[in-house]
Amino acid sequence: RWTDQAVIVSLLFTLDIKCSGVYISDPRDGFMRELQNLRQCQCGAIACAPGLNCRENTPPEYCPEGHYCPGYGDQIFDCPEGYFCPKGATEKIECRGGSVCPIKSGREYQYVPFLLLGLALLVVYLINIILKYQHVKTLRRHAAAKHEQINPASPKVNPMSEAKIAIDEEEDGKQSKTNLSQIIRKAQFEMSIEFENLGLRSIPPKPMCPCITSTTPYKTDEDGMVTRLTSVTGKMPAGTLTGIMGPSGSGKSTFLNVLCGKLISTSGVVKVNGKVANLSDFRKRIGFVPQHDIVEGQLKVEEALMFSAGLRLRADFDVRRQTVEKTLKVLGLIDVRDSIIGDSHTRGISGGEKKRVNVGLELVGEPSALFLDEPTTGLDATAAMNLVEMLRRLAKRSNITVAAVIHQPRPLIVDMFDSVILLVRGGQVAYVGHANDALAHFTELGFTCADATDIPDYLSDVISGLIRKDDEKGAYETDEKKQKENVRLLVEAYLKKAENKELGTSNKGEGFGDPKRQDVSIWVQLTMYIIRGFKLRIWRTDTASVTAFAYLVGGIVVGIIFNDDPMLSGVPAEEYLTNCPGTADSRCFWPRSNAVGRFGFYNVMCLGVVAIATATATFSGPRKIIFWRESSVGASGLAYFLGENIVDSVMILIYSVFYASAIQLLVQLRGSFALYWSLWTVFAWMVNGISYIFSIGIRSMSGAMISGVVVAIVLSLFNGFVPRVGDNAYWCYTLWAGRACSNIEYIDGYDLDTSIPGICKNVPQFEGEKLGCYYTRDDELVSYYDYVVPETHRTPNRSLDFGILIFLGLVVRIIAFILLKTVDLDKQR
Repeated sequence: RWTDQAVIVSLLFTLDIKCSGVYISDPRDGFMRELQNLRQCQCGAIACAPGLNCRENTPPEYCPEGHYCPGYGDQIFDCPEGYFCPKGATEKIECRGGSVCPIKSGREYQYVPFLLLGLALLVVYLINIILKYQHVKTLRRHAAAKHEQINPASPKVNPMSEAKIAIDEEEDGKQSKTNLSQIIRKAQFEMSIEFENLGLRSIPPKPMCPCITSTTPYKTDEDGMVTRLTSVTGKMPAGTLTGIMGPSGSGKSTFLNVLCGKLISTSGVVKVNGKVANLSDFRKRIGFVPQHDIVEGQLKVEEALMFSAGLRLRADFDVRRQTVEKTLKVLGLIDVRDSIIGDSHTRGISGGEKKRVNVGLELVGEPSALFLDEPTTGLDATAAMNLVEMLRRLAKRSNITVAAVIHQPRPLIVDMFDSVILLVRGGQVAYVGHANDALAHFTELGFTCADATDIPDYLSDVISGLIRKDDEKGAYETDEKKQKENVRLLVEAYLKKAENKELGTSNKGEGFGDPKRQDVSIWVQLTMYIIRGFKLRIWRTDTASVTAFAYLVGGIVVGIIFNDDPMLSGVPAEEYLTNCPGTADSRCFWPRSNAVGRFGFYNVMCLGVVAIATATATFSGPRKIIFWRESSVGASGLAYFLGENIVDSVMILIYSVFYASAIQLLVQLRGSFALYWSLWTVFAWMVNGISYIFSIGIRSMSGAMISGVVVAIVLSLFNGFVPRVGDNAYWCYTLWAGRACSNIEYIDGYDLDTSIPGICKNVPQFEGEKLGCYYTRDDELVSYYDYVVPETHRTPNRSLDFGILIFLGLVVRIIAFILLKTVDLDKQR
């Protein structure tokens, strides 16, 4: 009987040719020997090799799947139970632990991946059910509490009213178990703030594309700079509530950011307790509540306050809990302490309660000054009034300096301010003082208020230049030039008044002590970030489920592509190799089916895309804005970065189960499931680091995701499988992942020889010599493993492959951390 290789060899040498210059492999030592000048080479025919089924009068075939052919000839045996026999098997292969192999099994069916996959799906499903049940239960309890508050028969009162009663009782000298003195203590470091001739000039923002013309009318001076604040003078004594009002574009938020130290003024001075100081040095004692609610919506109210207290207070757990408990009472949040805050995707507490939570995030840090940017925006009239009233009473009792930007307030709200700062367009001051005194001030200038019951609208119209002077006809000014003239008169009048009046320091402020407080330990912050990270992953079961599903689909796609045949089949027997001419090396020595290279290529591309796309949200979108707020009060960027990395790393361990299990169930892999799981985990972890770079460096979350996916696809070409593209690409992570994949499948799965030099590789053609192996030096001999893998995958070293992937993962994370600390640095102040 003839083997297919023997037939090919015989046909080659039955021709009337001379065989000089032809080399064949010597079976004694594996080296190539030159044949003599013969008319027909002595190849002859050899017996049917093991692994082939040579039936009579038929071409040889590979032993079918589920059978093994151990000897020469037509011997074929069924694969027994507990063993599997892939196509071309020469012997039965025992199933490994965690696998099932029925009779005539062509592959081992591993049930461990199936159990892990089922367990992971079950856990995610149960967590989803439990959390949804708890969420619904909390909403019902919250709704019941609201119903009791509005029910006249109920003995309970509104929590904000309860806090107000406690404060009133304290003011009246009455004894109360829950009076304000028990709820919150005075500021440890009181701040009386004065500012003289503050100014700010900056470069106008430019569009990203030069072809886009900005529609915002930025007026620049001779130097091309935009003036945002000009000669702003005034004071904010400790224990007072100051309102900052003005039309759009007057620099209200800019002025507040200068006071917070987020922006550095270009002129003027700021004094704290009578001494010149840099407000950026006080950022840990200044609380800033942004206009928009920047808070983790998936946390409960009490959890969010506890986390904020942990970042700001260097105290033990009991002290922080007491501080949070007092803050909940002051803000009237006791009834919703166990409620989810909520976001655009999750129903949570009301808008007014969410605004009070944002105030509470700053109060738990026991600030000396509290600045709020339009805190009443989005609130109804009653909620806005309750919030401002709470701020006034808080400032009075605790001696905190409180200032808030207010847009179109109600008359009752304006009356609550101890003083107001009125800004006009261009960032200039038109008035500083009590709102009621402003009527007399503007009346003296000739701008009489027609309706004293609507003071806020009158003040807004005056500083906008819309009110005509008494000596002019009509009520409102329509000429734009005249409006600017009226505004100029207001500014000049105030500056003249301010020059003749000594600002002085409020006697409520104490001496200029050391404003710096001790930072919370980085290890404490790291622990808190890890705990919060896991809580968010658990609560965000929809996001976690989508991520797990993406990994599962990625594994299924790769599994479908490679579902048909084993990774490696048709390895030539030694009898073939000893009768193969040197010029036919590529035909004789190459396996009939070898999909390991393609398998590694598709894995690094598919898993790379999934890992980058799903990890983009870690440092982009709302998470980035929340970090800016936390960093502005002194939170450690290193603790935040490490905490998110640790949480993501643990989640990758779980997600990779979905990916590896899907592949293991669909593909006839011979490599260990544990090794493949380890490889995909390390690979996904490394790719996540690349995703961090894009999510931090690119502001748009969608832009970061698209950029990362494109890079993952392009870099997958360098894994060593694609000819010429991946040559010597040792800098690329995909090459090392491809090497590790080949290592696991060839060595752990097929036990290919990597040490005995049994094959002679071809040498390049030069000086007229033909291709072929013309020398017998040892350095020209390669193992069979090195022969079947791409050149960059040769010399296998599993530890090196995994080590390089981990090293590259650390490198990209260092780059990402540097970007985190340098990109958008002004927003982290």
